[in-house]
Formats: sequence, C-alpha cells, structure tokens
Amino acid sequence: MEKGAEEGLVNSCFLFDCLYKKQYVCRFVRKKGFINYILDTVYDSYLKVDTPPNESDQPPVANGGQDRVIQPHDSVLLSGIQSKDDNKIVSYNWQMITLYPGAIIEKTNFDDQIEVSNLTSGKYKFQLTVTDTIGQSDSTEVAVLVLTPEQSEHHCMAPKKENLNNYLSNIECEKACSSLEKNAISGRGLPLPTPGGEKCGAPCTIDQFTCANGCCLDPGLECDSKQQCSDGSDEQNCKDLEINFDGLLKIPLNEQKVRCTEIPDTGSCRDSITKWYYNPVSKSCNRFNYGGCLGNENRFDNEASCMKLCKGVTEEDVFARRKEFEKRVSESQTGIIAIAAVLGLAILILLGVLLYCCMKAKKKSSQHQRVPVNTVPVTFEDRERLVYNSTTKPI
Repeated sequence: MEKGAEEGLVNSCFLFDCLYKKQYVCRFVRKKGFINYILDTVYDSYLKVDTPPNESDQPPVANGGQDRVIQPHDSVLLSGIQSKDDNKIVSYNWQMITLYPGAIIEKTNFDDQIEVSNLTSGKYKFQLTVTDTIGQSDSTEVAVLVLTPEQSEHHCMAPKKENLNNYLSNIECEKACSSLEKNAISGRGLPLPTPGGEKCGAPCTIDQFTCANGCCLDPGLECDSKQQCSDGSDEQNCKDLEINFDGLLKIPLNEQKVRCTEIPDTGSCRDSITKWYYNPVSKSCNRFNYGGCLGNENRFDNEASCMKLCKGVTEEDVFARRKEFEKRVSESQTGIIAIAAVLGLAILILLGVLLYCCMKAKKKSSQHQRVPVNTVPVTFEDRERLVYNSTTKPI
C-alpha cells in the first residue's frame, strides 16, 4: 500500500497472491512511503518459524513441498523433510487420495519419503500426515500433475509470457519437461494454443477470472489485449492496472536488502554443505548447513563474499520476521556460552588430574629418599644380606 500525500490517505493499493504451487514466493523489504501487510493465515503457515516461549509442546506442521508437474511414466519423489516440530516428528505417513490402482508406491531409505511411479496423464492428490512424540498430528496435501501432450504445449513449449511455462527452479522445470519426446512436438517456441473462451454455469475457482456476467476465464487471460468475456469485462480497467503496476515495478529498490534479509533456508535436499548467511540483527555472517537444492539467495560460499554484498543491511530492513533473526542470535550466544562452560569444566578436571599426579609423584619421591634414623654401623655381612638373598648370593 502506497501512502498518499496527506495523513490517512492511500495513493494506491495492490493485492498479491504470494502462493504458487503451495510455495510462498514473495519477498518484501521495508520501503519509505509504503506499508506491507500479510494475512495472518499465510504468515502462520509459511513464514512463522519460531515458537512462542514458555508454552507447552506445540503440534507439528506437515510440509510435503510444492505441487509437482511431471511427464507420463516418470517417477516422482514425495518428501516430508521440510515438516517441522518443536520437539521431534516420529512418523510420516503418505497416502494416495486419488483412486488409481495402477500407481506403484514404494518406500525409500528415508522415513519421510516415498517414490511414486507408473502414473498416466491426469492429476493425483497425495496426503502427508506427520505425528510428534506425544501423538499430535498434522496433514497436508500435494498434487502431482502428469501432463498430456496438449498440456505439455502449455507447460513446456509455449513462448515465455504469462502462461503455464514458468517454474520456481531449474530442477522443477527439468522434471516437468526434460523427458518430453522430441518427436511428439516439432520444437520449442510454438505459439500458445488458443485457449477456450468463457465458461458459464458453474462457480469460478480461486485461480479463474470472474467476468461481470458471472462466467469464468482460465488464469492469465484477463488484460491480454483479447476480449474473452462476452461482456468485455476482462479488458476493462486494464490501462489503470498497467499504469499502476508499471509504476510499482519502477520503484527503486536495493536488491541486496531483499537478499540479505531472507531467513537461511536449507532447501528440500539432504546434502550437508557449509554455506554462509547474513544476519541483519547482528550485522554478521554465520554458517549454516545447506541441503543442496532450492532454498533462497541469502546463501554465500564464504564469509568474505557474504559481508561484502550485505554490508550496511540492518534490522531496520527486515520485514515481518525480525524475531527469527533475534532468536538465531540468542541461540548462537547460548551455544558460545555452553562451549565456554564445557571448556572450563574440562580445564578444571585436567588441573585436578595434574595436581593428583604431582602429589602422588611427590609422595613416591619422599619414600625413596627417606634417611634411616638408626645410625648404628652396618657390618659387611649385614650389607651382604641386604643386597643378596639365598638364591642370588654369589658363590
């Protein structure tokens, strides 16, 4: 929301759908003259990462990752590794909600993961249920879209524009399109197939555009310079939208502030690679374990490059999640104190052992060097008896 010239006035306001394939994709940074708001439901589900102090064991949060797009007969791995709990998750249970007897579901070496194969074209839903140590549970659903040849044209062959040929990562893009048979379609860059017009007689879904007459359009068809709604409502007010949104895109923004205020994200893979992230609260760079894929851009190969790019970014630039950085600073300081305490205890134990050894050695030395109090002269025979016994006495 952009503030107006006078107190209490609003110059412009924009609503963004920050969820794409069940993944939060927006990034906000504080900007003078603008105010950002996030729905509580979205914040709690996708941004809230710290647990309120002094509260009882909280329920787990199931996270099966984003929705998947694959080609027919490709296998897909479904993982709950991003699920979280304040203590420990003890069980992960995947179930296929969509009835399809031909699907092959196999467990992998990881408790939270399954591999699904032998899927034909269609949309399938899977449910993940996680349970913690005291029996609390949570569930989430993941959709797997297996493309038909026609859908592949939309998802893989259409030119770059506002259509279905857009992905959040290179991995997701390759999974959806890499095994597409080259002979099935003549080549990339084909024009987007003509979509159907307005659909009437049924309520519009969240993704669809609702015409003034109540009919529906598929996503991305409004304000495309072509009238699809019979009443022309899909092309109304587009000029205002274009002007205002274009102005929003031209707002000067320091990209490094956006990058350097992201919470470190390990990603959804299982590798363990040491990387560095910037903490705007402590204004320092710290290590974290990166899983090897996805995550965000607050990730650097070394401390020097991290500090060079993020120098000058402070907690004043953080939006919505300052407490998480403060929590990480607190945890870091707690860790340092704990290490110092352990080292101190180890030093005390070592000093005690050394003192004991010194006392023991001193005691032995005093016993060996004791001077006899009897000063009576010892005869040759007596000295001989002291040195030799009956078995060692020389002949």
